[in-house]
Amino acid sequence: LSQNLKAVLQDVGEGAVLIHLAILLRQFPRWTIYKNFAEAGCDIVIQQSGARQVAAKAIFIEVKTRQGLLTQRRNRNTMHFTVTKKERDACDFVAAYWFERNAFFIVPRDQITQTRAGTKVLYKFIAYWSDKQGKFTDGSEAFRDRWDLIMNQLRGESD
Repeated sequence: LSQNLKAVLQDVGEGAVLIHLAILLRQFPRWTIYKNFAEAGCDIVIQQSGARQVAAKAIFIEVKTRQGLLTQRRNRNTMHFTVTKKERDACDFVAAYWFERNAFFIVPRDQITQTRAGTKVLYKFIAYWSDKQGKFTDGSEAFRDRWDLIMNQLRGESD
């Protein structure tokens, strides 16, 4: 995939996650969401600030967008979402967006699996689609559209 198409796909995924979260955040007026240009290792920040608080609280989200329409893959029923150690350590959640299935997977940082590429430590979430059943497998479905995981953390941080 060319670099400019990768950049567009990345923007689409990050934009889609921003929109979903912005809609959900209407019930949390003291929280704001923005695309992160300052902090290394995450794409989206949800931040709480207020006059009574000494320090603002924040939730960090790494967005990974993948597609199988423009690339050749052996298994079209799996999609790998890989993050670096730095990205994993900097985020609270990985928002994995499978473009052609229009499926979001909200995965807490501690639920992504450690793997290796040579000597490099990486982390992965793999989504599986079953043609036979016509749905995602149970392990994938456990994280599909789990925006509530982020909302529950906002509720806990608001206390």
